[in-house]
Amino acid sequence: MATTTSIQNPVFEELAYIQASLDEFTNRHVNSKPLPCRALLKDRSRRCQNNGWLQSQHTEVVNLFVEFKSMTKFPETDILYEKLELFITYTHCKRHVEVALKSFREWTEQQTTATSGSTPASLSASASASTSPFSSSEYILSTSVSEISDLLSEASLSGGPIYDEPVSDCDSEGIWEKHEKVVTKEIPILPDTPKIDKKMNIPKGSPKSGGKILGLGNVRAPTRQRSERDHASVFQVINSHPTEGMMKEGTVYILEHKNIPGLYKIGFSTIGAERRLRHPKNCYGTDTKIIHETESKFRGARQAEKIIQTQLLHDNILIGACEKCGGGHREWFEADIDKITKTVTTIETFLQMPAYVKQDGEWKLSAEAYEIVGPMCHLNLEALLKGGRAVQKEDAEAGPSLGIISEGIALKVSQEGHIGGKPKATIQKKYFELSNDGEKLGEGQLTELPLRPKGEQRASLAGLNSGTE
Repeated sequence: MATTTSIQNPVFEELAYIQASLDEFTNRHVNSKPLPCRALLKDRSRRCQNNGWLQSQHTEVVNLFVEFKSMTKFPETDILYEKLELFITYTHCKRHVEVALKSFREWTEQQTTATSGSTPASLSASASASTSPFSSSEYILSTSVSEISDLLSEASLSGGPIYDEPVSDCDSEGIWEKHEKVVTKEIPILPDTPKIDKKMNIPKGSPKSGGKILGLGNVRAPTRQRSERDHASVFQVINSHPTEGMMKEGTVYILEHKNIPGLYKIGFSTIGAERRLRHPKNCYGTDTKIIHETESKFRGARQAEKIIQTQLLHDNILIGACEKCGGGHREWFEADIDKITKTVTTIETFLQMPAYVKQDGEWKLSAEAYEIVGPMCHLNLEALLKGGRAVQKEDAEAGPSLGIISEGIALKVSQEGHIGGKPKATIQKKYFELSNDGEKLGEGQLTELPLRPKGEQRASLAGLNSGTE
């Protein structure tokens, strides 16, 4: 493990500077205006005056600062790299975030290739602001919405907190430990022409290990390969507490590349795949076709996308430098079409049970979803699909239960149409049309649905996990 003195360590020098003035952040009210971006201007005279993180990210940023403040040594782990990348993303404005992340990834590559067995040195709290790793780079950045969205999507892969208690009896070490995001690095492209696979227009061998895919861009590889028997990542995402943004209504879609057989893009949209594909800033609007989209919008489409992409992590192709926008993309996958569609449709069905309900102001795994995934040692798609369909069928027959009413549904008690004045309990559900950023464009009509009779119990889902994946 490398020390902070044996290798240039600009990221942690900057972190030490921020630690020294930590109270500047933690003493601010949660609802106060965000602090300016942490990047220094070219002349190093002052910091950028643009807003750094979004107001909704304030709590997470403060929590990171508190954690960093208590550190005296640098534990070289993927989890820490993940937190640092989140920290850098959230504390820089859209203009500076890309160059900040580029500097961080270059430093990460140095750390990965360095070989030293010594113990890391302590972080210094007296570092000068002049050591900022992000002040020397040229700030000529693209402000493409899709690029920024991809960066934030990548940074958010860590998910939220998981249950305090274990949800599986499996003797699988570390299965419920905090999810470690794959920190990626740029892979240098050799000047000589690689041997081309005829099936896909990619270098011979694994496309995930680096090279270039014609029509897409440079491929980057993860710093380490995960075992295909490592299921902790997907369970971490499933058991996270999704944010409001992750629980917006939308659809999940699959795009097939027209010129590269076997290559698929998986994403979500609040406006529909067709409109998304026609968007002028869409890098692949003319090179792809829609082969699947959820029949109707459902709450948690982005969370579904996140679970799907984590489940297909070993089939993921990371584009480090897109030929169209120059940015990075992580939504491409090389796998059999049956595997792709099975994963997508299964997790769509699971989310629509619903898999998450709002409790105490947080979105949490529903009791029905917990009953299905709790006993699993690996993500059993057959059991997930069977369980999701069983719950949806029961809900369709009996009406939604008061216990699983999600946010945005109003309860109404009516006397109309009942002999003896017995009330008929109904719910009124509002349907909204969402814009590209999830904002409500208009309000649809209220639909009344009967509540399930009190005392009626949901059929047991036991035995659903006996299937094979």
